[in-house]
Amino acid sequence: MTGLNELLERAVGDQPALSVTRETAVAAGRRAARRRRTLAVGTCAGVLAVAGVATVALGAGGGGGGGRAPAGGPNTMGLPVYPVPALPAAAGVPGALQRPDLVGSDPLLSHFTVDTSAWPLSEATYMSSDGSETVSAGGLTITVSRTRDAASLAANPELTQLSASPGSVVPNGDPGTTGDPGLIGSPGTTDQPGKTEKPTTVGGRPATLTTRTETGGKYRHYGLLWQPVDGLWVGMSVESATAEAELWSDVDALHLDRTGRCVVPFRLTDLPAGAKVLGCVAGVPVPGQADVKFAFSSLLVGDGRGDQASVSIGEITRPDTGGDVGPNYSPAPLPPPNRTVNGHPIFWSSSRPMGFISDDFDGVPLSIDVRGSYREPQATQILAGLKLSANLIDPKTWPSDPIGR
Repeated sequence: MTGLNELLERAVGDQPALSVTRETAVAAGRRAARRRRTLAVGTCAGVLAVAGVATVALGAGGGGGGGRAPAGGPNTMGLPVYPVPALPAAAGVPGALQRPDLVGSDPLLSHFTVDTSAWPLSEATYMSSDGSETVSAGGLTITVSRTRDAASLAANPELTQLSASPGSVVPNGDPGTTGDPGLIGSPGTTDQPGKTEKPTTVGGRPATLTTRTETGGKYRHYGLLWQPVDGLWVGMSVESATAEAELWSDVDALHLDRTGRCVVPFRLTDLPAGAKVLGCVAGVPVPGQADVKFAFSSLLVGDGRGDQASVSIGEITRPDTGGDVGPNYSPAPLPPPNRTVNGHPIFWSSSRPMGFISDDFDGVPLSIDVRGSYREPQATQILAGLKLSANLIDPKTWPSDPIGR
C-alpha cells in the first residue's frame, strides 16, 4: 500500500516518486506491514493503533458474508476476489460482536475473520495485542479495537505522522514532528491534500467514509470508521482500483462472529522466569505460490514489567537500520557470526536493536530482540529452546500452544 509513510521514505532517501501499480502497491504494503509488525512485537500497550481497521455487523446477529453488501454500500457481486488464508478456528470462543470486551484480551486469539480480499495477496498477517486485533491482506488492512483512537488511526493512516509528540516514535518508526495528540481519534479532519469525508452507514449504524488521493499515486485510499456495537470501534483502510466497489466488497467479506487462534510456525520451550506471551503476529502464506516458502511471524514474550523479547522469523533484519526501508531496500551484509547457540552460528548485536540475528536459521531468517532488563543470557535461553515447525506454510500444522516443553 503506497501511503504517506512510503512517500516520506522516498523523500528521505532522495528517491524519485514511483509509478504505482497493484503489484508495487502490494509490495509496498508488505514493507509497511513489516514496520507495523516490528511495533507490534516491540511494545505491549496500544501497539496496533497504526494498522488500518475494519469490522462489520450485518443484521441482528452476524457480521458480514453471505454475498450481501451492507446497507449504505453498493452491490459488489462480480468483482474479482482472492481467498484470504485463515487461522485455525477457535471453537466455542465468542466473536467480537458477541463479546467486545474480549477483543485484544488474549494475544493468542483473533475475534474476527475476513474471507476474501479485493486485492491480490501473497500472505495474510494476523496481529493481536492489548485491546486491538488486526488482519492485513493485500491492499486491505483490518483492525478491531476497544478504543476509538486505534480505529481512527486505522481509517486515517496518514495521522500516524501527526499524532506523536516531538522526538517520540510513531508507529512507522519515524520521529514525530507536530505533537498534537488531539489528532488521534478525530475523524473529520480534512487538512490533508486530496482528502474528503462523508457520512454513510454500515449495517444501519453511522459511519464515516474517507477518500484520499496520494500525490503521485495511481489508486485512491478509502477509510471507513464506525461503531457496530457499544464498546467496539472498527474501521478499514483500503487501496482501491475500482472506486468504492472494492471497499464494500471487503466490508461484505468480514465476520465479527468468528474467532481464530493466532498460531506461529515455531514453539518456545524455555523462557525467562515469569515470562508469558504478550503479543502474536501470524503470517500465513497463500497456498500454491511456489516462490513463497514462509511469511513473517512473531511472538512477543515478557514479564509485563517492561522486560520483553520479540522472536521473529521470515524477515531479514539489520542492526541500527530498522529493517527494510524504502521501496528499493537492499540489506547490507550481516556481520559474521560471533556466537554459537545449540550448534547454530549466529550474530549477536549489542546495538539497537539488541539481540540475535540470522539470515538462515534452519532455512529461515530469524531475529530475537530484547529490551528492558533482558540481555544476552535471556536471549540465549529463548533461542536455545526455539523449535521450528517442519511445515512453514500450513497453520493447521503449527503448535496450538506456542509455549511448551
